[in-house]
Amino acid sequence: METKESVNSAREQSEHKPPRRGINAVGGSADSGADMSKAVGDVVSSVAVLYHATDVFLGRQTRERPRVVLGAAAGIGFVLGGGLASRVGGLIVTIGGRLLANRMLKDVLPGA
Repeated sequence: METKESVNSAREQSEHKPPRRGINAVGGSADSGADMSKAVGDVVSSVAVLYHATDVFLGRQTRERPRVVLGAAAGIGFVLGGGLASRVGGLIVTIGGRLLANRMLKDVLPGA
């Protein structure tokens, strides 16, 4: 699988190791700054691995299912743009909720 291989290779490149515990923030020693720097480096490398895996996943989904990706992007843009607070957004949520409830009831009660 392309995603797992790319995530594993990104992890190997960053030599990801979990941050050390027990950093003394109050009366820290001379190496507490080095520990903090290493912890920040670990976070940055983890974010880089996550970014790479997300990039590979979204790239593949865009090639295989472009309409689904466009629909998801439009939905996310609608929500982030404050569309749910409008009357149209309320109507969409109401209709979607009714459709979802109807489908769930049909699954639970076969005769409905």
